[in-house]
Amino acid sequence: MKLPLSVIVITKNEEQNIHNCLELVAPFTREIIVVDSKSTDTTVTIAKKYTKKIISGTFKNYKEKREIGLRHATQEWILFLDADERVYAPLAKEIQKVILSKTFADGYYIPFKHFFLGKWLKHGEWYPSYLPRLAKRSMCNITGPIHELLAIQGKKSHLQNPIIHLGDKSLFERVSKSNKYTSFQAKQGVFPTLFFVHLCFFPIGRFIKGYLFKQGFRDGILGFIRFVLYSFTLFIVYAKKFELKQNPTVYDNLEV
Repeated sequence: MKLPLSVIVITKNEEQNIHNCLELVAPFTREIIVVDSKSTDTTVTIAKKYTKKIISGTFKNYKEKREIGLRHATQEWILFLDADERVYAPLAKEIQKVILSKTFADGYYIPFKHFFLGKWLKHGEWYPSYLPRLAKRSMCNITGPIHELLAIQGKKSHLQNPIIHLGDKSLFERVSKSNKYTSFQAKQGVFPTLFFVHLCFFPIGRFIKGYLFKQGFRDGILGFIRFVLYSFTLFIVYAKKFELKQNPTVYDNLEV
């Protein structure tokens, strides 16, 4: 049964991921929208097997990509996905239930199972991490330019079945993503007054909170590696803010 649902997926060079992502949602959604940043691989060719609504262009940030997808959606409900995220049968059935019931909320937070180098991270801040991804089209908008979120108006609730986030398959992939994301993050907000405190102690605080207090250590060596990288990312954001203060145009040509 096709639901009154628009699934919106943002992509750039996702030929390894896009087929499985769309294959899983195609059976139950009336509309699939792919917003693509001029992929140079076969992403668009694969996506065309599932939808004619492919929007290709150059975008200044991830929020803009999500907003464009939202503007092109025609169905009553929208579901945002990334190409490396999977909606398996239990979640698909739960989405069907809440959309058809008419008595539930205007938007839903969905739990995530995050994978890192092929392993599900069960502890720390990784599970369950709820993100707003499903909502009535008339009751939501997009906030935040990088780690963009679906802002839901009206009644909110939570689903039980998770989105599977395959995440980083290699450290090379993780570091490459972090380099891009931290560059965008560094451009947001003002230069902190207590810069040295932010540079030195905030990353340490993030590590202690997640790895020790939230028990990220229970994920073994991969848990340690992931939280070191997670904390180092915050260090890089502040270091790049310092770089921008010296050279304000250094990240002017970023593309998502």
